[in-house]
Amino acid sequence: MVRDSMPHSRTSGHRTGTMESLSNYRRVSLFYPYMAEEPTTFHRFAETVRDTPLHRLWTGQSLKVDSGHLIAASVGMGTKVPIGLGVSLLPLRHPYETALHARSLALLTGHAPVIGLGTATPEFVAGLHGAPYSSPLAVASEYVRIVRALLRGEALAEEGTHFHMHGRLLPAESPGAEIGLGVLRPGMAGVAGRWADAAVTFLSPPRYLREAIVPRIREASRERDRPPRLVTIAHFVVERAGRDCPRAIAPTITTHIKQAHYGHVLEKAGISIDPHDPLAAAERLIGSGVVMSGTPERIVSAIRRLHASGVDEVVLNPAGVVHTEGIVAGLADVNEVVRAFEGAEG
Repeated sequence: MVRDSMPHSRTSGHRTGTMESLSNYRRVSLFYPYMAEEPTTFHRFAETVRDTPLHRLWTGQSLKVDSGHLIAASVGMGTKVPIGLGVSLLPLRHPYETALHARSLALLTGHAPVIGLGTATPEFVAGLHGAPYSSPLAVASEYVRIVRALLRGEALAEEGTHFHMHGRLLPAESPGAEIGLGVLRPGMAGVAGRWADAAVTFLSPPRYLREAIVPRIREASRERDRPPRLVTIAHFVVERAGRDCPRAIAPTITTHIKQAHYGHVLEKAGISIDPHDPLAAAERLIGSGVVMSGTPERIVSAIRRLHASGVDEVVLNPAGVVHTEGIVAGLADVNEVVRAFEGAEG
C-alpha cells in the first residue's frame, strides 16, 4: 500500500462489531450499483457502511456524475467511510490525475481509498485515443507503476512507451491510497501481482479464482514483501416469497456477458452461457454459485467459499434487487446478510 509518512486512524463513528474481527483477515464490503445523477442514494449506501461492520463502500466508473464528485458530495452530507473504485477506466485519465484523484479521496474521506483501474474495452479506448491499446498489459504495468511512484512522493522523469510523466505531486499529508487493477484473466493477474496493491475481479467463479488467478498473483509477487489483496465484487440476491431471482439478476449482467473476455472466463470454469439469453445466463450463474442466492445464511456460506478460494475482500453487489425493487429492498437484503454474518461469528 502506498502511504505518506503520517498514518491516520479510522474516522470516529464507524461502528465495529463481530464482523470487524473477521475483517482483520477476510473482509466483507458493499457495492453501490448505480451511475448516479445525484448524491442521495450513494449517501444512503455510505450510511449503511458507516452504521454496520461492513468494511468499505465500493462503486464503479460513472459516466454521469463522476464517482469522485459523488463521494465528495456524500462527505459534504456528513458521512466519511473507506472507499473503493472497482473499476475506474484508466483511458479517461493521465496517471498524474489518477494519483491526484486518489490522494484527494484520501484527504476528503480520512481513509485510504482503493483505486481499482481497468483498461476498458478496445472500442472504448479507440473512441478516446484513436486506436485500441497495442498491449493492455503493458499499458496497465506502466500506468500503475507511475501512479504508485507519484503517491510515494517521487519526482519522475518518465519517458515511457505509453505515458510521459515529468513532475511530482505537491506534498500533502494523507492516509495514503491503494492502487489496484481490474483482473479477469491470468495475464492481468500477473501484472497486478507485480505492481498493484489489489486485484479486483467481477463475475468470477470461486474455482477459477482458486485455480487460475490466485496462483498467478502469488507467482508474480514473489519478489515483493506481500502479494496484492484479492477483491471480488459478487452479485447476490436473497430469496423471498414472490421474488424471481434470475429475473432480478438478468438485467444487471446483460452488458458484461456479451463481452468475450467474460465468456472466456466462465468457459474456463466450465460454465457455458448464451450471451444473448440473459435470463438463462442468470439461472446458470445462480446455479453455479457465481451469483450468490438463497437465505442470508446460505449467502454467508457462499462468502466463506470465496474467502476459502483466496479472496481477501468480498464486495456485496445488490444490483439485481436495487434495480428491480428499489434501494430500500436492496439495502434490506444487505442488512439481513450482515446480521447473518454477525450471528455466525457470534
